[in-house]
Amino acid sequence: MRHTALASALALTLAGGLAVPAAPAQDGLRLPDIGSSAGELLTPARQAEYGSLMLRELRNYGYVLDDPLIDEWLNTMGRRLGANSDNPRQSFTFFMMKDRQINAFATLGGYVAVNAGLVLTAEDEDEVAAVLSHEIAHVTQQHVLRAVEKAQRDQIPILL
Repeated sequence: MRHTALASALALTLAGGLAVPAAPAQDGLRLPDIGSSAGELLTPARQAEYGSLMLRELRNYGYVLDDPLIDEWLNTMGRRLGANSDNPRQSFTFFMMKDRQINAFATLGGYVAVNAGLVLTAEDEDEVAAVLSHEIAHVTQQHVLRAVEKAQRDQIPILL
């Protein structure tokens, strides 16, 4: 496989999770743009290909809850939130995982998974929207690509 190193780094990143403790909201707080070369690792089209491939694989293994009503609900809410993000032109695909754990994750190409357990535990739609907003920020800030970039940078060269 041509992209084995990238795929391995991506898998490790996703397996390790991107969860960070939530910080209290602060009005008017704008984080500085510190820049990143992460966007140079993969074009947006390649990111979308990887995200689509991941979703297809999750479906093949039976991990995705394919329900048109749930898909419409998640995508309507998620796209409304995404339109107000730092990158409103970013395309998003939201889907439900057959998992009772309270969790969600975002990956390349704007693909965002929400575990069924999160929706079942949430007290209202606003709580789900808050998690979707958090995942949207992972996408718009290219956190997966930055993690892959860091993993590649931190690899120890092996000389044979």
